[in-house]
Amino acid sequence: MSETREQRLRRLRIERLEAERAAAKGAATANTITGLAGQFGAGSQAGIANMAGFPVDAVAGAINGVGNLTGLWGPIENPVGGSASIASMMEPFNRNIPEPTTTMERGARRVGEEVGAATVGLPIAMTSPAVRAAPAASAAVEGASAVGSGVGAAVANEVAPGSAMAEIVGALGGGVPAGMLASRAANLSGSAANVRPGIEDQRMRASDAYGEVRADRRVLPQESVDDLAQTLNNRMASERINPRLHPGAANVLDAILDDTAGPQRIEDIENLRRITTRSMPMTAAPDDRRLAQIMKGEITDYLDNLDDPVADQLREGRDAYRRTSAAQSIEDANTKAVRRAASTGSGGNEINAMRQNLRRILDSDRLRRSFTADELKQMDAVVRGEAAMGQNLMRRISRFAPSSGGLAALLHLGGIAAAPGVAAPIIGLSEAAKMAGEGSTRRSIAKLLQSIAPDRVLAPRQGGVDEITRALLAARTAATASGSAQ
Repeated sequence: MSETREQRLRRLRIERLEAERAAAKGAATANTITGLAGQFGAGSQAGIANMAGFPVDAVAGAINGVGNLTGLWGPIENPVGGSASIASMMEPFNRNIPEPTTTMERGARRVGEEVGAATVGLPIAMTSPAVRAAPAASAAVEGASAVGSGVGAAVANEVAPGSAMAEIVGALGGGVPAGMLASRAANLSGSAANVRPGIEDQRMRASDAYGEVRADRRVLPQESVDDLAQTLNNRMASERINPRLHPGAANVLDAILDDTAGPQRIEDIENLRRITTRSMPMTAAPDDRRLAQIMKGEITDYLDNLDDPVADQLREGRDAYRRTSAAQSIEDANTKAVRRAASTGSGGNEINAMRQNLRRILDSDRLRRSFTADELKQMDAVVRGEAAMGQNLMRRISRFAPSSGGLAALLHLGGIAAAPGVAAPIIGLSEAAKMAGEGSTRRSIAKLLQSIAPDRVLAPRQGGVDEITRALLAARTAATASGSAQ
């Protein structure tokens, strides 16, 4: 049945209205996407400016606070290198982007701020062996934590607009779990396989090398072994060894001379090298120990000068075992330092604890034997705070950080109540110095460990630390927004 003219006109009118609604909906969607992208871009530029200019702003704020109290100088406004000067250079790129008016627009801008702030740390992060080993996975972890921080801060800002504390809690609550989940996903997917940690790698190298030595059944030429025995006997005679005065060393020498009278493999000579010092009783006199150490050195020189592939394996195994012992000593010292600092409830003495534990290695003759002269020099630089520029300065400034102890926290609470404009920059600067000092010390220790027992492949950097830095920055962002609204 054919439609009438009225029906046809009605149908066409309905189709035209539906097409217009669809076009309007598509245009609105496109405008929404474009608008959100613009807000994200503007936020990312603000995040870059805020993070890059934070050190200069913190120093300027502290100087202004002192100037306000003393009246000796006027305020520093828009310092070069601060967030305002950096933002002014970016202003031409976002001057046509309006202020956000909807929840989605505000959220997009806040996420953009976190992502922009995260990109500032990428060049620094690439200096880490962990990030260089798995850059894609590390970037994914950092990106996920940044987005999580932005979403959390945006939600907090909607619930409590202008509240610095709410924004800090929101940034941490969103960023830390997101970073941890992304890191776990990266590990499970194999995009950043942690093949073998350095200490375990050295331990396995030593085991493999010593296995090759044990498997070798060849006997050394008796003439070569006799030369070793004669060398030991002559050296001890030159050192005036006396069985009554040096009973321990004399017994060790007699045992070595007896064993070398018969067939010896490379493993047998290595065992003789080990018993020179291990056989010394705890009550042995220092001169006894000195003679035993000399005998050990003579046997070591003999094995090192053997032109034999199994002797090469022995040297590799011995070096790997030394590296294992040295790296394990540093790792144990570092772990104990972090645990001791955490047990205080504030962790404010972490730098001191790490340096003190490394100093104990330097002060121990027994522990020092596992390290080369260059490694001991590097460790001494860490203990003195000279391993990286500015470590001691950051350590001194960090003493004023609220998280360094209860007294400092109480002082800052009083300062916030009495003069927030002075106390807030000092808090930000001291906390930043504390985090930077601890991070610098950890990186120096990690560099030392890498030089002793390098990892084959490293896992991606775990999220969590950068979120704290950005959360502290969120406090200033919220306070600035609140001030401008007033």
